Amino acid sequence: MTSKKRWSDVYKSENPFQLPQALLHALRQKSKEFKTKSEVKYLWIYVSHDSLDDNGTPSKRLSTEEWLNVIDEAASLGVQYVVISVGTSLNEHPEVKEICQWAQSMYGMHVGVHLYCEKLTPDESVLLLDLDKSKTAVFLDCCDPAVEARFKEHGFDVYPALGQDQEHVSPECHLPEEMTCVGAAGTLYTCGLVLGETEYRLGHFFERPLDSVMHDPSLPHSIPEGLPKSKHRCNGCPPLMVQKMQERTK
Repeated sequence: MTSKKRWSDVYKSENPFQLPQALLHALRQKSKEFKTKSEVKYLWIYVSHDSLDDNGTPSKRLSTEEWLNVIDEAASLGVQYVVISVGTSLNEHPEVKEICQWAQSMYGMHVGVHLYCEKLTPDESVLLLDLDKSKTAVFLDCCDPAVEARFKEHGFDVYPALGQDQEHVSPECHLPEEMTCVGAAGTLYTCGLVLGETEYRLGHFFERPLDSVMHDPSLPHSIPEGLPKSKHRCNGCPPLMVQKMQERTK
Protein backbone atom coordinates (compact mmCIF):
# COMPACT_ATOMS: atom_id res chain seq x y z
CA MET A 1 0.00 0.00 0.00
CA THR A 2 1.35 3.44 -0.86
CA SER A 3 2.26 5.60 2.13
CA LYS A 4 0.11 8.69 2.52
CA LYS A 5 2.77 10.80 4.28
CA ARG A 6 2.73 14.51 3.60
CA TRP A 7 5.14 15.86 0.98
CA SER A 8 7.08 17.82 3.63
CA ASP A 9 7.78 14.61 5.55
CA VAL A 10 9.32 12.96 2.49
CA TYR A 11 11.00 15.92 0.77
CA LYS A 12 12.50 18.69 2.87
CA SER A 13 12.88 21.05 -0.09
CA GLU A 14 10.07 23.01 -1.76
CA ASN A 15 7.54 20.89 -3.64
CA PRO A 16 8.37 21.37 -7.36
CA PHE A 17 4.91 20.11 -8.36
CA GLN A 18 2.96 22.49 -6.15
CA LEU A 19 1.48 24.53 -9.03
CA PRO A 20 0.39 21.62 -11.26
CA GLN A 21 -1.01 19.80 -8.22
CA ALA A 22 -3.02 22.86 -7.25
CA LEU A 23 -4.38 23.13 -10.81
CA LEU A 24 -5.30 19.45 -10.81
CA HIS A 25 -7.08 19.84 -7.47
CA ALA A 26 -9.06 22.81 -8.81
CA LEU A 27 -10.08 20.86 -11.92
CA ARG A 28 -11.27 17.95 -9.80
CA GLN A 29 -13.33 20.27 -7.63
CA LYS A 30 -14.97 21.79 -10.72
CA SER A 31 -15.68 18.30 -12.02
CA LYS A 32 -17.41 17.39 -8.74
CA GLU A 33 -19.47 20.58 -8.86
CA PHE A 34 -20.60 19.82 -12.42
CA LYS A 35 -21.51 16.26 -11.53
CA THR A 36 -23.61 17.45 -8.60
CA LYS A 37 -25.44 20.01 -10.70
CA SER A 38 -26.22 17.55 -13.50
CA GLU A 39 -27.24 14.64 -11.28
CA VAL A 40 -30.77 13.25 -11.60
CA LYS A 41 -31.97 11.89 -8.26
CA TYR A 42 -35.51 10.69 -8.90
CA LEU A 43 -37.33 8.48 -11.38
CA TRP A 44 -41.14 8.47 -11.59
CA ILE A 45 -42.71 5.82 -13.77
CA TYR A 46 -46.32 5.00 -14.59
CA VAL A 47 -47.00 1.40 -15.59
CA SER A 48 -50.76 1.92 -16.08
CA HIS A 49 -52.25 3.71 -19.06
CA ASP A 50 -53.24 7.20 -17.95
CA SER A 51 -52.24 8.88 -21.20
CA LEU A 52 -52.95 8.40 -24.89
CA ASP A 53 -50.61 8.54 -27.85
CA ASP A 54 -50.79 11.13 -30.63
CA ASN A 55 -53.61 9.24 -32.37
CA GLY A 56 -55.81 9.29 -29.29
CA THR A 57 -55.56 5.55 -28.68
CA PRO A 58 -53.60 3.68 -26.00
CA SER A 59 -50.04 2.86 -27.03
CA LYS A 60 -48.38 -0.46 -26.37
CA ARG A 61 -47.02 -0.59 -22.83
CA LEU A 62 -43.30 -1.11 -22.27
CA SER A 63 -42.23 -4.69 -21.69
CA THR A 64 -40.54 -5.76 -18.47
CA GLU A 65 -37.17 -5.86 -20.24
CA GLU A 66 -37.67 -2.32 -21.52
CA TRP A 67 -38.51 -1.12 -18.02
CA LEU A 68 -35.28 -2.66 -16.77
CA ASN A 69 -33.46 -0.67 -19.45
CA VAL A 70 -35.10 2.46 -18.07
CA ILE A 71 -33.78 1.59 -14.61
CA ASP A 72 -30.30 0.96 -16.02
CA GLU A 73 -30.10 4.33 -17.73
CA ALA A 74 -31.59 6.18 -14.78
CA ALA A 75 -29.00 4.60 -12.51
CA SER A 76 -26.21 5.83 -14.81
CA LEU A 77 -27.45 9.40 -14.19
CA GLY A 78 -27.35 9.01 -10.41
CA VAL A 79 -30.97 8.18 -9.63
CA GLN A 80 -31.35 7.05 -6.03
CA TYR A 81 -35.11 6.85 -5.67
CA VAL A 82 -37.79 5.45 -7.98
CA VAL A 83 -41.55 5.63 -7.52
CA ILE A 84 -43.74 3.28 -9.54
CA SER A 85 -47.32 4.54 -9.85
CA VAL A 86 -49.92 1.84 -10.46
CA GLY A 87 -53.51 2.76 -11.34
CA THR A 88 -54.94 -0.74 -11.47
CA SER A 89 -54.52 -3.93 -9.44
CA LEU A 90 -50.97 -5.19 -8.96
CA ASN A 91 -52.27 -8.49 -10.33
CA GLU A 92 -52.36 -6.78 -13.73
CA HIS A 93 -48.76 -5.60 -13.40
CA PRO A 94 -46.40 -8.47 -12.58
CA GLU A 95 -43.59 -6.33 -14.00
CA VAL A 96 -43.71 -4.06 -10.93
CA LYS A 97 -42.08 -6.68 -8.71
CA GLU A 98 -39.32 -7.31 -11.26
CA ILE A 99 -38.65 -3.61 -11.74
CA CYS A 100 -38.36 -3.10 -7.99
CA GLN A 101 -36.10 -6.10 -7.47
CA TRP A 102 -33.81 -5.02 -10.31
CA ALA A 103 -33.53 -1.47 -8.97
CA GLN A 104 -32.77 -2.72 -5.47
CA SER A 105 -30.43 -5.63 -6.19
CA MET A 106 -28.44 -4.07 -9.03
CA TYR A 107 -28.25 -0.44 -7.91
CA GLY A 108 -29.31 -0.28 -4.26
CA MET A 109 -32.15 2.09 -5.12
CA HIS A 110 -34.98 2.88 -2.74
CA VAL A 111 -38.31 2.11 -4.41
CA GLY A 112 -41.79 3.38 -3.67
CA VAL A 113 -44.92 1.65 -4.95
CA HIS A 114 -47.66 4.24 -5.38
CA LEU A 115 -51.11 2.62 -5.56
CA TYR A 116 -53.81 4.99 -6.75
CA CYS A 117 -56.49 2.58 -7.95
CA GLU A 118 -59.88 2.92 -6.26
CA LYS A 119 -60.08 -0.66 -4.99
CA LEU A 120 -57.26 -2.84 -3.70
CA THR A 121 -57.71 -6.58 -3.29
CA PRO A 122 -56.65 -8.35 -0.07
CA ASP A 123 -53.71 -10.06 -1.80
CA GLU A 124 -52.07 -6.87 -3.13
CA SER A 125 -49.46 -6.79 -0.37
CA VAL A 126 -48.52 -10.45 -0.90
CA LEU A 127 -47.33 -9.68 -4.42
CA LEU A 128 -44.50 -7.51 -3.05
CA LEU A 129 -43.33 -9.80 -0.25
CA ASP A 130 -39.98 -10.68 -1.85
CA LEU A 131 -38.81 -7.07 -2.03
CA ASP A 132 -36.13 -5.65 0.26
CA LYS A 133 -38.40 -4.00 2.83
CA SER A 134 -35.60 -1.78 4.10
CA LYS A 135 -35.57 -0.18 0.64
CA THR A 136 -39.32 -0.28 -0.07
CA ALA A 137 -42.14 2.11 0.79
CA VAL A 138 -45.83 1.88 -0.09
CA PHE A 139 -47.74 5.06 -0.90
CA LEU A 140 -51.53 4.87 -0.86
CA ASP A 141 -54.07 7.26 -2.35
CA CYS A 142 -56.92 5.53 -0.55
CA CYS A 143 -57.54 6.02 3.16
CA ASP A 144 -58.69 2.47 3.89
CA PRO A 145 -57.22 1.45 7.29
CA ALA A 146 -57.63 -2.24 6.40
CA VAL A 147 -55.46 -1.88 3.28
CA GLU A 148 -52.79 0.01 5.21
CA ALA A 149 -52.86 -2.61 7.98
CA ARG A 150 -52.32 -5.47 5.51
CA PHE A 151 -49.16 -3.89 4.12
CA LYS A 152 -47.87 -3.10 7.60
CA GLU A 153 -48.48 -6.67 8.74
CA HIS A 154 -46.07 -7.79 6.03
CA GLY A 155 -43.40 -5.37 7.24
CA PHE A 156 -43.83 -2.51 4.75
CA ASP A 157 -43.57 1.15 5.65
CA VAL A 158 -46.82 2.80 4.49
CA TYR A 159 -47.40 6.50 3.80
CA PRO A 160 -50.23 8.62 2.41
CA ALA A 161 -49.45 9.46 -1.21
CA LEU A 162 -50.71 13.03 -0.88
CA GLY A 163 -48.23 15.48 -2.36
CA GLN A 164 -49.32 19.11 -2.33
CA ASP A 165 -53.06 19.58 -2.01
CA GLN A 166 -53.61 23.07 -3.45
CA GLU A 167 -55.73 23.16 -6.61
CA HIS A 168 -53.06 24.97 -8.66
CA VAL A 169 -49.27 24.85 -8.78
CA SER A 170 -47.90 27.46 -6.40
CA PRO A 171 -45.20 28.63 -6.53
CA GLU A 172 -43.48 27.56 -9.76
CA CYS A 173 -42.24 24.00 -9.22
CA HIS A 174 -38.61 23.16 -9.98
CA LEU A 175 -38.63 19.63 -8.56
CA PRO A 176 -38.69 18.11 -12.08
CA GLU A 177 -35.19 19.47 -12.70
CA GLU A 178 -33.88 16.53 -10.64
CA MET A 179 -36.49 14.04 -11.84
CA THR A 180 -37.52 12.20 -14.96
CA CYS A 181 -41.02 10.79 -15.53
CA VAL A 182 -41.80 7.92 -17.91
CA GLY A 183 -45.33 6.98 -18.96
CA ALA A 184 -46.57 3.44 -19.57
CA ALA A 185 -45.70 3.53 -23.27
CA GLY A 186 -42.22 5.01 -22.70
CA THR A 187 -43.13 8.65 -23.33
CA LEU A 188 -41.18 11.12 -21.21
CA TYR A 189 -42.92 13.97 -19.40
CA THR A 190 -41.79 16.79 -17.16
CA CYS A 191 -43.49 15.07 -14.22
CA GLY A 192 -46.54 12.97 -13.35
CA LEU A 193 -48.69 16.02 -12.82
CA VAL A 194 -48.63 16.71 -16.59
CA LEU A 195 -48.72 13.09 -17.73
CA GLY A 196 -50.31 12.95 -21.19
CA GLU A 197 -50.04 16.72 -21.79
CA THR A 198 -48.46 17.39 -25.19
CA GLU A 199 -46.92 20.67 -24.03
CA TYR A 200 -44.87 18.80 -21.43
CA ARG A 201 -43.90 15.84 -23.58
CA LEU A 202 -40.10 15.43 -23.68
CA GLY A 203 -39.99 12.73 -26.35
CA HIS A 204 -39.79 8.95 -26.09
CA PHE A 205 -37.34 7.12 -23.87
CA PHE A 206 -35.81 5.23 -26.80
CA GLU A 207 -35.44 8.27 -29.08
CA ARG A 208 -32.22 9.55 -27.55
CA PRO A 209 -30.11 9.22 -24.37
CA LEU A 210 -31.90 10.23 -21.21
CA ASP A 211 -29.00 12.45 -20.20
CA SER A 212 -29.43 14.62 -23.29
CA VAL A 213 -33.16 14.93 -22.61
CA MET A 214 -32.66 16.00 -19.01
CA HIS A 215 -30.12 18.65 -19.95
CA ASP A 216 -31.84 20.02 -23.03
CA PRO A 217 -32.70 23.66 -22.15
CA SER A 218 -35.30 23.79 -24.93
CA LEU A 219 -37.50 21.29 -23.06
CA PRO A 220 -39.73 22.16 -20.07
CA HIS A 221 -38.08 21.02 -16.83
CA SER A 222 -40.28 22.96 -14.42
CA ILE A 223 -44.02 23.48 -13.90
CA PRO A 224 -45.28 27.08 -14.10
CA GLU A 225 -47.22 28.66 -11.28
CA GLY A 226 -50.98 28.58 -11.74
CA LEU A 227 -51.20 25.30 -13.65
CA PRO A 228 -54.42 23.52 -12.56
CA LYS A 229 -54.25 20.06 -11.00
CA SER A 230 -57.63 18.93 -12.29
CA LYS A 231 -56.42 15.84 -14.18
CA HIS A 232 -53.47 14.64 -12.08
CA ARG A 233 -52.20 15.74 -8.72
CA CYS A 234 -48.81 15.69 -7.02
CA ASN A 235 -49.61 12.37 -5.38
CA GLY A 236 -46.67 10.00 -5.64
CA CYS A 237 -44.18 12.74 -6.60
CA PRO A 238 -40.80 11.12 -5.71
CA PRO A 239 -39.06 14.08 -4.03
CA LEU A 240 -42.19 14.82 -1.99
CA MET A 241 -42.53 11.15 -1.03
CA VAL A 242 -38.87 10.98 0.03
CA GLN A 243 -39.49 14.05 2.17
CA LYS A 244 -42.35 12.20 3.90
CA MET A 245 -40.06 9.28 4.68
CA GLN A 246 -37.31 11.52 6.03
CA GLU A 247 -39.73 13.45 8.24
CA ARG A 248 -40.95 10.22 9.84
CA THR A 249 -37.42 9.07 10.69
CA LYS A 250 -36.45 12.34 12.41
